[in-house]
Amino acid sequence: MDTIENIYSLSPLQQGLLFHSVYEPQSRVYQQQLSLRIDGPFDTAAALAAWRTMIERHAVLRTAILWEDLDDAYQVVLTEVPVPLTELDWRDRTPCECAVRDLEISEREALLDLSAPPLMRLCLVRLGEASWQMIWTHHHIVLDGWSEGIVLSDWLACYR
Repeated sequence: MDTIENIYSLSPLQQGLLFHSVYEPQSRVYQQQLSLRIDGPFDTAAALAAWRTMIERHAVLRTAILWEDLDDAYQVVLTEVPVPLTELDWRDRTPCECAVRDLEISEREALLDLSAPPLMRLCLVRLGEASWQMIWTHHHIVLDGWSEGIVLSDWLACYR
């Protein structure tokens, strides 16, 4: 593992989420997803740089959950992690909302490894010359609905 910045005990809610995630390892119930359609000019380099800034700025995005072979479970925050980005170019495809939905389902179905930060991934799909879909999948153990909104607002401000 890379350089550790900090180690925290899990909150009671996180302990419950971990219990359910370990008890039912194939369940995706705690994998959250936000899918955004972006129409108009979009700078992918600036978007990636903004996500890099989010990971640097928000320790929770550099967090792993470790419990195996330990007496207790811990959040381990690393000093740096890569931006987990997949870029797809679908400009040569006929636009199809069902293909985007299928990709969203596929991204949500792919398990996030709780011991491998960041507990999120991004998929950026170019649908047309000025049309994109950004799919952000993350684990609820590190981001709830409120904090998701904070990170997204921060990302938008940084992107601008």
